Amino acid sequence: MIPKIRYFPLILIPILLSGCLGTQHLKENEKLLYKQRIKAPRGINEEELRALYAQRPNRKFLSIPFIYHLAAIYYLGKNHYNQEKFVKKKAEAEKKFDDKIAHTTSQRKINNLQFRRQKKIDKFNSRIEKGNLFMQWGEPVAVYDSALLKITVNRFKNYLFSEGYFQNDVIPEVTTAGKRVKVTYDIEVAEPYRIDSIIYRVPDSTIYRLLRQSDRNSLIRKGERYREDNFTQERERIDLYLKDNGYYDFSRQYIDFDIDTTLLGDKKIAVMMTIRDPARRGYHKQFVVDSVHFITDAGVSLPGVERKHVMYRDVHYLYYQDQYNLKILSQRVFLAPGSLYSRTKTLDTQRQLANLDAFKFVNINYDSTGGNFLANIFTSALDRYEWSNEVGVNVTEGYPGPFYNLNFKKRNLFGGLENFELNGRIGIEGVASATKELNVYKSTEAGINASVTFPQFIWPLRNSTQILLGKYNPKTRLSIGYNYTDRPEYSRNSATLSNTYTWQNQRTTQYSLALFNLSLINSEIKSSDFRKVLDELDLLGNYNLARSFRPSFVSSVIF
Repeated sequence: MIPKIRYFPLILIPILLSGCLGTQHLKENEKLLYKQRIKAPRGINEEELRALYAQRPNRKFLSIPFIYHLAAIYYLGKNHYNQEKFVKKKAEAEKKFDDKIAHTTSQRKINNLQFRRQKKIDKFNSRIEKGNLFMQWGEPVAVYDSALLKITVNRFKNYLFSEGYFQNDVIPEVTTAGKRVKVTYDIEVAEPYRIDSIIYRVPDSTIYRLLRQSDRNSLIRKGERYREDNFTQERERIDLYLKDNGYYDFSRQYIDFDIDTTLLGDKKIAVMMTIRDPARRGYHKQFVVDSVHFITDAGVSLPGVERKHVMYRDVHYLYYQDQYNLKILSQRVFLAPGSLYSRTKTLDTQRQLANLDAFKFVNINYDSTGGNFLANIFTSALDRYEWSNEVGVNVTEGYPGPFYNLNFKKRNLFGGLENFELNGRIGIEGVASATKELNVYKSTEAGINASVTFPQFIWPLRNSTQILLGKYNPKTRLSIGYNYTDRPEYSRNSATLSNTYTWQNQRTTQYSLALFNLSLINSEIKSSDFRKVLDELDLLGNYNLARSFRPSFVSSVIF
């Protein structure tokens, strides 16, 4: 116990001294904002209120009060901070890099120098604007400011009003102890106002009918508490909903909400939703797509040569060279002549075409000149062949081992937007011996994997079904692989074959189903000592490891 008692003062002294740490940096008549808290009735979101503080106390270390270590770090840096020094260094660095760039002819070296120059300048700008490292790691003492307290009170009141608490009060209680100040915000609210009735003022009968059909999705509902944010989101919802129903040039600026708290009384709100007609045209127009044009090689120009024109599923395809299977492309196009303009279908078309990994870009625009409403899809092909190499060193068991990876991709393998990928890897690394302690041996691993990805389900499905599935980004992946491992104790060969279906119903949710995943594994024991270890484990009843070195065939279905 004596050693612990001896070191106890070293722990206690900083804690005791921390009470005055921070206040020593205050100027005359300044006080330290030590703590602030909120007292609010149930139902009030205190977390959102805390985000509205106009001033905040200093952060504390390990939640121990009085320890403003960050302030000490900040002023330690400030005492040695010279802004002019960094301004001068920045100018010197700019001149140094500018001179190097001016005397360099290689564009690659110029790009590298410009990148390094920007990184260096950003570093000096950070020092000039925010101080040196100690100042950035720490923070100045939080000086209590009564003007900021009033700003916080007003923010709280505005927030409570926006949440339906029209009758509210925020009473700040300021407690002073020496040079430290503690602030408590006492929240008082009456019953919130609730929506009692919704009145529609929509001259356009078609829009009115659409709005009533989508009532179940409305964010403004009878009986619910008034929330200002719901009105903002409802305006956004209506805007997107109408744009999915043909109103190409509709804008949320045409939507107004009028709130009346006096019509019904007793904290009841009457809401009038108005959708104004545009001044120039006098009515909101539903746009119907007249035709869809798909240029698969936008950006390519062959003088004197006209693009070929092919009609497939009511879409005009234009190209110089017939590269793609139009049946597959059509599964990812959700725009059709005679249909109403839909923002969602436009974005889905753009996203699903991009998911094919065949195009550099996918742009969709609409042309309403000349009295027609034309949908234009522009794509530009990615390089058909793609190579990448990677060389590196792994360090295991304290020994470095080199490795080499090779990746090859061929796009549009059979003309149906299939992608072929070939990946190879070979590496050497140090591994611990399985039979002798403190021994490290060389292990060699090599593998090659090949796969073909089809942009649809390879299954006997109708074309109409494949078209319906297009919006789920369906893919079928056939892959085969071989891996080889060579260690002093054993060598192992394994071959795999799999068929995997993938699809997604949202941008962030993907499903994968491997209908079959087959592996053929064969191992050869090279060390008698290792064979002895396996036999001993087998006798002890540990069969798993011993059996893993027997020739085996493994099949599985994975979801």
